[in-house]
Amino acid sequence: MPGWKRPDSVPHPKVWRRAVGRKPVDGKVPSFVIQDIPKDREEDLLDFMQQHYMKNEPISKCLNVGEDPVNMQGLRDYWGKLLAQRIAVVAFLEDDGRLPRIVGANIIGIHTKAEEDVKLEYENDVAQKILTFIDYLESLADPFEKYGVEEYITAVGLSVAKEFQGQGLGKELLKARFDVGRAVGVKLTVTAFTAIESQVLATRDGFEELARIDYKDYKVDGKEVFPGITSKCAILMAKRI
Repeated sequence: MPGWKRPDSVPHPKVWRRAVGRKPVDGKVPSFVIQDIPKDREEDLLDFMQQHYMKNEPISKCLNVGEDPVNMQGLRDYWGKLLAQRIAVVAFLEDDGRLPRIVGANIIGIHTKAEEDVKLEYENDVAQKILTFIDYLESLADPFEKYGVEEYITAVGLSVAKEFQGQGLGKELLKARFDVGRAVGVKLTVTAFTAIESQVLATRDGFEELARIDYKDYKVDGKEVFPGITSKCAILMAKRI
């Protein structure tokens, strides 16, 4: 992840697509601008993810990550490493003033074959627990071998603000990932989808399943890591760009 750099030939920040919602919000059908996150809005994006993503993502909810400042900082640090690659995308509410509101986001990054055996270590136990689980799920398949690639786009957070859900914005954010991939020359995306909503969205968009694990079956030292989790399973899925 840390070694990949966005090509200088691809300007930043770049607008990838625009979209119009499906129903009125406060009496008006909203429109959205989906683009790279500008450097001066990165902290706003992390705040958005903390406020919206952490409340809905099954693993984070199960571990109460958003309720613990120390644990939350561990995940913010990890997201920050991905933001450094400068390909994370954000959905702004269009015509919303000088600092438009963030209403959706997809934090994405590049994972390379050269870094396949590099495991990031965190002092924060909860962040490490989540990332270890994702590493385990990814170990059940080998996208590099299956698709014959040296790198792929990964993602650790697709989120839409509650009041803008049902507008098709999640689908547009997912499409923007492919816009980015084509621009920077990456031909595959692979993601561990942890919630049924995102799994359904990805399936409809043509992603194929590589591996899955039921949360109740994932144990460390004989104990369930995510007891009481509200989702059934996590699925590793991929699609060519």
